[in-house]
Amino acid sequence: MSLLEVHDLEVVFKTTTTSVHAVNGVSFELNEGEILSIVGESGSGKSQTAYATMGLLSRNAEAKGSVFFDGVNLMALSESELVKIRATQIAMIFQNPMTSLNPYMRISEQMTEVLTYHRKLSKPKALEVCIEMLEAVQIPDSKERISMFPHECSGGMRQRILIAMSLLCRPRILIADEPTTALDVTIQAQIVELLKKIRRDFKTAILIITHDLGLVAGMSDRIIVMYGGQIMESGPTDDIFAAPNHPYTVALLEAVPRLDRDSEKLVVIPGDPLDARIKLEGCPFEPRCKFRLPVCKELRPTIEVIGERTRACHLNVGTFEQ
Repeated sequence: MSLLEVHDLEVVFKTTTTSVHAVNGVSFELNEGEILSIVGESGSGKSQTAYATMGLLSRNAEAKGSVFFDGVNLMALSESELVKIRATQIAMIFQNPMTSLNPYMRISEQMTEVLTYHRKLSKPKALEVCIEMLEAVQIPDSKERISMFPHECSGGMRQRILIAMSLLCRPRILIADEPTTALDVTIQAQIVELLKKIRRDFKTAILIITHDLGLVAGMSDRIIVMYGGQIMESGPTDDIFAAPNHPYTVALLEAVPRLDRDSEKLVVIPGDPLDARIKLEGCPFEPRCKFRLPVCKELRPTIEVIGERTRACHLNVGTFEQ
Protein backbone atom coordinates (compact mmCIF):
# COMPACT_ATOMS: atom_id res chain seq x y z
CA MET A 1 0.00 0.00 0.00
CA SER A 2 1.23 3.51 -0.88
CA LEU A 3 1.91 6.04 1.85
CA LEU A 4 -0.46 8.60 0.28
CA GLU A 5 -3.34 7.74 -2.05
CA VAL A 6 -5.52 10.41 -3.68
CA HIS A 7 -8.68 9.24 -5.47
CA ASP A 8 -10.96 11.35 -7.70
CA LEU A 9 -10.13 14.60 -5.91
CA GLU A 10 -12.27 17.59 -6.87
CA VAL A 11 -12.00 21.14 -5.54
CA VAL A 12 -14.64 23.76 -6.35
CA PHE A 13 -14.62 27.35 -5.09
CA LYS A 14 -18.01 28.96 -4.60
CA THR A 15 -18.25 32.69 -5.30
CA THR A 16 -21.22 35.05 -5.23
CA THR A 17 -21.67 34.72 -9.00
CA THR A 18 -20.18 31.42 -10.13
CA SER A 19 -18.20 28.28 -9.29
CA VAL A 20 -14.48 27.86 -9.99
CA HIS A 21 -13.42 24.29 -10.78
CA ALA A 22 -9.81 24.20 -9.58
CA VAL A 23 -9.26 20.41 -9.44
CA ASN A 24 -11.23 17.90 -11.50
CA GLY A 25 -10.91 14.20 -10.73
CA VAL A 26 -7.23 13.94 -9.77
CA SER A 27 -5.86 10.57 -8.62
CA PHE A 28 -2.27 9.64 -7.73
CA GLU A 29 -0.10 7.79 -5.22
CA LEU A 30 3.03 8.70 -3.29
CA ASN A 31 5.27 5.91 -2.02
CA GLU A 32 7.59 5.95 0.99
CA GLY A 33 10.92 7.63 0.31
CA GLU A 34 9.80 8.80 -3.15
CA ILE A 35 10.09 12.25 -4.73
CA LEU A 36 6.99 12.99 -6.81
CA SER A 37 6.58 16.28 -8.69
CA ILE A 38 3.38 17.90 -9.92
CA VAL A 39 4.15 20.32 -12.75
CA GLY A 40 2.09 22.67 -14.90
CA GLU A 41 1.35 26.31 -15.60
CA SER A 42 -0.05 28.70 -13.00
CA GLY A 43 -3.72 27.94 -12.46
CA SER A 44 -3.44 24.27 -13.37
CA GLY A 45 -4.60 23.15 -9.92
CA LYS A 46 -1.24 22.03 -8.49
CA SER A 47 -1.29 24.00 -5.24
CA GLN A 48 -4.99 23.43 -4.58
CA THR A 49 -4.37 19.70 -4.88
CA ALA A 50 -1.73 20.01 -2.17
CA TYR A 51 -3.90 22.22 0.06
CA ALA A 52 -6.82 19.78 -0.26
CA THR A 53 -4.49 16.97 0.78
CA MET A 54 -3.53 18.91 3.91
CA GLY A 55 -7.08 20.10 4.64
CA LEU A 56 -5.99 23.73 4.19
CA LEU A 57 -8.52 24.95 1.63
CA SER A 58 -10.23 28.30 2.10
CA ARG A 59 -13.71 28.46 3.58
CA ASN A 60 -15.45 28.94 0.23
CA ALA A 61 -13.92 25.74 -1.18
CA GLU A 62 -15.61 22.37 -1.35
CA ALA A 63 -13.54 19.20 -1.76
CA LYS A 64 -14.76 15.78 -2.85
CA GLY A 65 -13.02 12.46 -3.26
CA SER A 66 -10.66 10.74 -0.83
CA VAL A 67 -7.13 11.27 0.46
CA PHE A 68 -5.73 8.23 2.28
CA PHE A 69 -2.62 8.63 4.41
CA ASP A 70 -1.31 5.32 5.69
CA GLY A 71 -4.80 3.86 5.24
CA VAL A 72 -6.67 6.73 6.98
CA ASN A 73 -8.99 8.96 4.93
CA LEU A 74 -7.90 12.51 5.82
CA MET A 75 -11.01 14.04 4.29
CA ALA A 76 -13.16 12.19 6.81
CA LEU A 77 -11.28 13.59 9.82
CA SER A 78 -12.26 16.56 11.96
CA GLU A 79 -10.10 19.68 12.14
CA SER A 80 -8.73 18.66 15.56
CA GLU A 81 -7.77 15.23 14.19
CA LEU A 82 -6.09 16.83 11.15
CA VAL A 83 -4.05 19.13 13.41
CA LYS A 84 -2.47 16.06 15.01
CA ILE A 85 -1.33 14.81 11.58
CA ARG A 86 -0.10 18.12 10.19
CA ALA A 87 3.57 18.78 11.00
CA THR A 88 3.96 15.47 12.84
CA GLN A 89 3.15 13.21 9.86
CA ILE A 90 2.67 15.53 6.87
CA ALA A 91 4.44 18.89 6.70
CA MET A 92 4.32 21.66 4.12
CA ILE A 93 6.73 24.30 2.88
CA PHE A 94 4.73 27.24 1.52
CA GLN A 95 5.66 29.35 -1.49
CA ASN A 96 7.10 32.59 -0.15
CA PRO A 97 9.71 32.19 2.62
CA MET A 98 9.43 35.85 3.64
CA THR A 99 5.67 35.89 4.17
CA SER A 100 5.65 32.38 5.66
CA LEU A 101 7.82 33.52 8.57
CA ASN A 102 6.51 36.00 11.15
CA PRO A 103 8.63 39.17 10.73
CA TYR A 104 8.04 40.17 14.38
CA MET A 105 9.34 36.94 15.90
CA ARG A 106 12.88 35.65 16.11
CA ILE A 107 13.67 32.40 14.32
CA SER A 108 14.14 30.67 17.68
CA GLU A 109 10.62 31.56 18.85
CA GLN A 110 9.00 30.33 15.63
CA MET A 111 10.92 27.07 15.53
CA THR A 112 10.67 26.09 19.20
CA GLU A 113 6.91 26.72 19.10
CA VAL A 114 6.55 23.72 16.78
CA LEU A 115 8.24 21.38 19.27
CA THR A 116 6.66 22.73 22.43
CA TYR A 117 3.20 22.40 20.87
CA HIS A 118 3.45 19.12 18.98
CA ARG A 119 6.09 17.21 20.96
CA LYS A 120 5.65 18.90 24.36
CA LEU A 121 9.39 19.55 24.74
CA SER A 122 10.75 22.08 27.18
CA LYS A 123 12.03 25.31 25.63
CA PRO A 124 15.73 24.56 26.33
CA LYS A 125 15.41 21.07 24.79
CA ALA A 126 13.39 22.44 21.86
CA LEU A 127 16.05 25.07 21.19
CA GLU A 128 18.73 22.38 21.18
CA VAL A 129 16.79 20.28 18.65
CA CYS A 130 16.17 23.36 16.46
CA ILE A 131 19.86 24.21 16.30
CA GLU A 132 20.64 20.62 15.32
CA MET A 133 18.03 20.79 12.54
CA LEU A 134 19.43 24.09 11.24
CA GLU A 135 22.81 22.42 11.05
CA ALA A 136 21.20 19.47 9.22
CA VAL A 137 19.93 21.82 6.49
CA GLN A 138 23.43 23.31 6.24
CA ILE A 139 22.92 26.73 7.83
CA PRO A 140 26.31 27.92 9.11
CA ASP A 141 26.69 29.39 12.62
CA SER A 142 23.29 28.02 13.59
CA LYS A 143 23.64 28.97 17.26
CA GLU A 144 23.97 32.65 16.33
CA ARG A 145 21.55 32.73 13.41
CA ILE A 146 18.66 31.14 15.31
CA SER A 147 18.34 34.33 17.38
CA MET A 148 17.93 36.51 14.26
CA PHE A 149 14.75 37.96 12.75
CA PRO A 150 13.67 36.73 9.27
CA HIS A 151 14.64 40.00 7.55
CA GLU A 152 18.23 39.52 8.73
CA CYS A 153 18.51 36.34 6.65
CA SER A 154 18.89 35.95 2.89
CA GLY A 155 16.13 34.43 0.75
CA GLY A 156 17.96 31.13 0.45
CA MET A 157 18.56 31.00 4.19
CA ARG A 158 14.90 31.73 4.95
CA GLN A 159 13.94 28.85 2.67
CA ARG A 160 16.32 26.55 4.54
CA ILE A 161 14.80 27.70 7.84
CA LEU A 162 11.32 26.80 6.56
CA ILE A 163 12.58 23.39 5.50
CA ALA A 164 14.17 22.89 8.93
CA MET A 165 10.90 23.86 10.65
CA SER A 166 8.95 21.40 8.53
CA LEU A 167 11.31 18.59 9.54
CA LEU A 168 11.34 19.20 13.29
CA CYS A 169 8.72 16.53 13.99
CA ARG A 170 10.26 14.12 11.46
CA PRO A 171 7.18 13.95 9.16
CA ARG A 172 6.81 11.02 6.78
CA ILE A 173 5.66 13.30 3.95
CA LEU A 174 7.01 16.74 3.02
CA ILE A 175 5.01 18.88 0.57
CA ALA A 176 7.08 21.65 -1.03
CA ASP A 177 5.04 24.28 -2.89
CA GLU A 178 7.33 26.10 -5.35
CA PRO A 179 10.38 25.63 -3.07
CA THR A 180 12.74 27.67 -5.27
CA THR A 181 10.52 30.62 -6.23
CA ALA A 182 12.33 33.99 -6.29
CA LEU A 183 15.72 32.37 -5.60
CA ASP A 184 18.68 32.76 -7.92
CA VAL A 185 19.96 29.79 -9.92
CA THR A 186 22.83 28.97 -7.56
CA ILE A 187 20.55 28.90 -4.49
CA GLN A 188 17.97 26.88 -6.43
CA ALA A 189 20.57 24.20 -7.06
CA GLN A 190 21.47 24.15 -3.37
CA ILE A 191 17.80 23.73 -2.35
CA VAL A 192 17.43 20.86 -4.83
CA GLU A 193 20.46 19.10 -3.36
CA LEU A 194 19.13 19.74 0.14
CA LEU A 195 15.77 18.13 -0.66
CA LYS A 196 17.55 15.11 -2.13
CA LYS A 197 19.67 14.91 1.05
CA ILE A 198 16.51 15.05 3.20
CA ARG A 199 15.02 12.14 1.30
CA ARG A 200 18.24 10.20 1.71
CA ASP A 201 18.88 11.01 5.40
CA PHE A 202 15.34 11.04 6.80
CA LYS A 203 13.65 8.59 4.35
CA THR A 204 11.00 11.28 3.81
CA ALA A 205 8.59 11.09 0.89
CA ILE A 206 8.50 14.46 -0.90
CA LEU A 207 5.74 15.96 -3.04
CA ILE A 208 6.98 18.95 -5.04
CA ILE A 209 4.61 21.50 -6.60
CA THR A 210 6.29 23.54 -9.35
CA HIS A 211 6.02 25.06 -12.82
CA ASP A 212 9.78 24.62 -13.35
CA LEU A 213 10.53 21.51 -15.40
CA GLY A 214 14.26 22.10 -15.01
CA LEU A 215 13.89 21.86 -11.24
CA VAL A 216 12.36 18.38 -11.29
CA ALA A 217 14.49 16.89 -14.07
CA GLY A 218 17.35 15.85 -11.83
CA MET A 219 15.58 15.05 -8.59
CA SER A 220 12.12 13.51 -9.11
CA ASP A 221 11.39 9.81 -9.38
CA ARG A 222 8.03 10.46 -11.03
CA ILE A 223 6.21 13.43 -12.58
CA ILE A 224 2.54 14.33 -12.83
CA VAL A 225 1.67 16.90 -15.52
CA MET A 226 -1.48 18.92 -14.77
CA TYR A 227 -3.54 21.34 -16.83
CA GLY A 228 -6.99 22.77 -16.18
CA GLY A 229 -7.27 20.91 -12.90
CA GLN A 230 -6.73 17.53 -14.57
CA ILE A 231 -3.81 15.13 -14.99
CA MET A 232 -2.61 15.10 -18.57
CA GLU A 233 0.02 12.41 -18.06
CA SER A 234 2.25 10.88 -15.42
CA GLY A 235 5.16 8.49 -15.21
CA PRO A 236 8.86 8.09 -14.43
CA THR A 237 10.75 11.34 -14.87
CA ASP A 238 13.32 10.05 -17.37
CA ASP A 239 10.61 8.49 -19.56
CA ILE A 240 8.51 11.65 -19.71
CA PHE A 241 11.47 13.84 -20.62
CA ALA A 242 12.70 11.34 -23.23
CA ALA A 243 9.32 10.62 -24.83
CA PRO A 244 6.33 12.73 -23.68
CA ASN A 245 2.97 11.09 -24.38
CA HIS A 246 0.73 14.18 -24.29
CA PRO A 247 0.68 17.32 -26.49
CA TYR A 248 0.67 19.56 -23.40
CA THR A 249 3.84 17.96 -22.05
CA VAL A 250 5.42 18.36 -25.49
CA ALA A 251 4.46 22.05 -25.50
CA LEU A 252 5.85 22.59 -21.98
CA LEU A 253 9.19 21.02 -22.91
CA GLU A 254 9.40 23.03 -26.13
CA ALA A 255 8.81 26.25 -24.15
CA VAL A 256 11.83 25.64 -21.90
CA PRO A 257 14.74 27.90 -23.07
CA ARG A 258 17.64 25.78 -24.32
CA LEU A 259 21.19 26.67 -25.26
CA ASP A 260 21.38 24.01 -27.97
CA ARG A 261 18.69 25.61 -30.14
CA ASP A 262 19.76 27.59 -33.21
CA SER A 263 16.81 29.98 -33.04
CA GLU A 264 16.95 32.85 -30.55
CA LYS A 265 13.15 33.07 -30.54
CA LEU A 266 11.44 31.71 -27.45
CA VAL A 267 8.78 29.07 -28.04
CA VAL A 268 5.42 29.77 -26.40
CA ILE A 269 2.19 27.82 -26.02
CA PRO A 270 -0.46 29.65 -28.11
CA GLY A 271 -3.71 30.86 -26.58
CA ASP A 272 -4.66 31.63 -22.99
CA PRO A 273 -4.74 29.33 -19.95
CA LEU A 274 -8.08 27.69 -19.22
CA ASP A 275 -10.69 29.79 -17.41
CA ALA A 276 -11.37 27.70 -14.29
CA ARG A 277 -14.93 29.06 -14.13
CA ILE A 278 -15.72 26.95 -17.19
CA LYS A 279 -15.87 23.18 -16.84
CA LEU A 280 -15.42 21.85 -20.37
CA GLU A 281 -16.98 18.64 -21.62
CA GLY A 282 -13.84 17.72 -23.56
CA CYS A 283 -10.10 18.00 -23.03
CA PRO A 284 -9.14 21.24 -21.24
CA PHE A 285 -6.08 21.66 -23.48
CA GLU A 286 -8.09 21.34 -26.71
CA PRO A 287 -8.33 25.12 -27.47
CA ARG A 288 -4.51 25.42 -27.42
CA CYS A 289 -3.54 22.03 -28.86
CA LYS A 290 -2.14 21.98 -32.42
CA PHE A 291 -2.93 18.24 -32.67
CA ARG A 292 -6.60 18.52 -31.63
CA LEU A 293 -9.28 16.33 -33.17
CA PRO A 294 -13.06 17.02 -33.34
CA VAL A 295 -13.66 14.51 -30.54
CA CYS A 296 -11.31 16.43 -28.22
CA LYS A 297 -13.84 19.26 -27.84
CA GLU A 298 -16.79 16.96 -27.18
CA LEU A 299 -15.43 14.16 -24.99
CA ARG A 300 -13.07 14.23 -22.03
CA PRO A 301 -10.35 11.60 -22.58
CA THR A 302 -10.16 8.81 -20.03
CA ILE A 303 -6.96 7.93 -18.20
CA GLU A 304 -5.02 5.34 -20.19
CA VAL A 305 -2.44 3.18 -18.42
CA ILE A 306 0.64 2.29 -20.45
CA GLY A 307 3.08 0.29 -18.33
CA GLU A 308 4.36 2.64 -15.61
CA ARG A 309 2.79 5.65 -17.31
CA THR A 310 -0.67 7.17 -17.65
CA ARG A 311 -2.07 9.65 -20.17
CA ALA A 312 -5.38 11.33 -20.95
CA CYS A 313 -5.46 11.96 -24.71
CA HIS A 314 -7.50 10.85 -27.73
CA LEU A 315 -4.40 10.81 -29.93
CA ASN A 316 -2.44 7.64 -30.45
CA VAL A 317 1.00 7.55 -28.84
CA GLY A 318 3.62 8.64 -31.35
CA THR A 319 1.36 10.83 -33.51
CA PHE A 320 3.28 13.96 -32.50
CA GLU A 321 6.94 14.76 -32.02
CA GLN A 322 8.73 16.91 -29.50
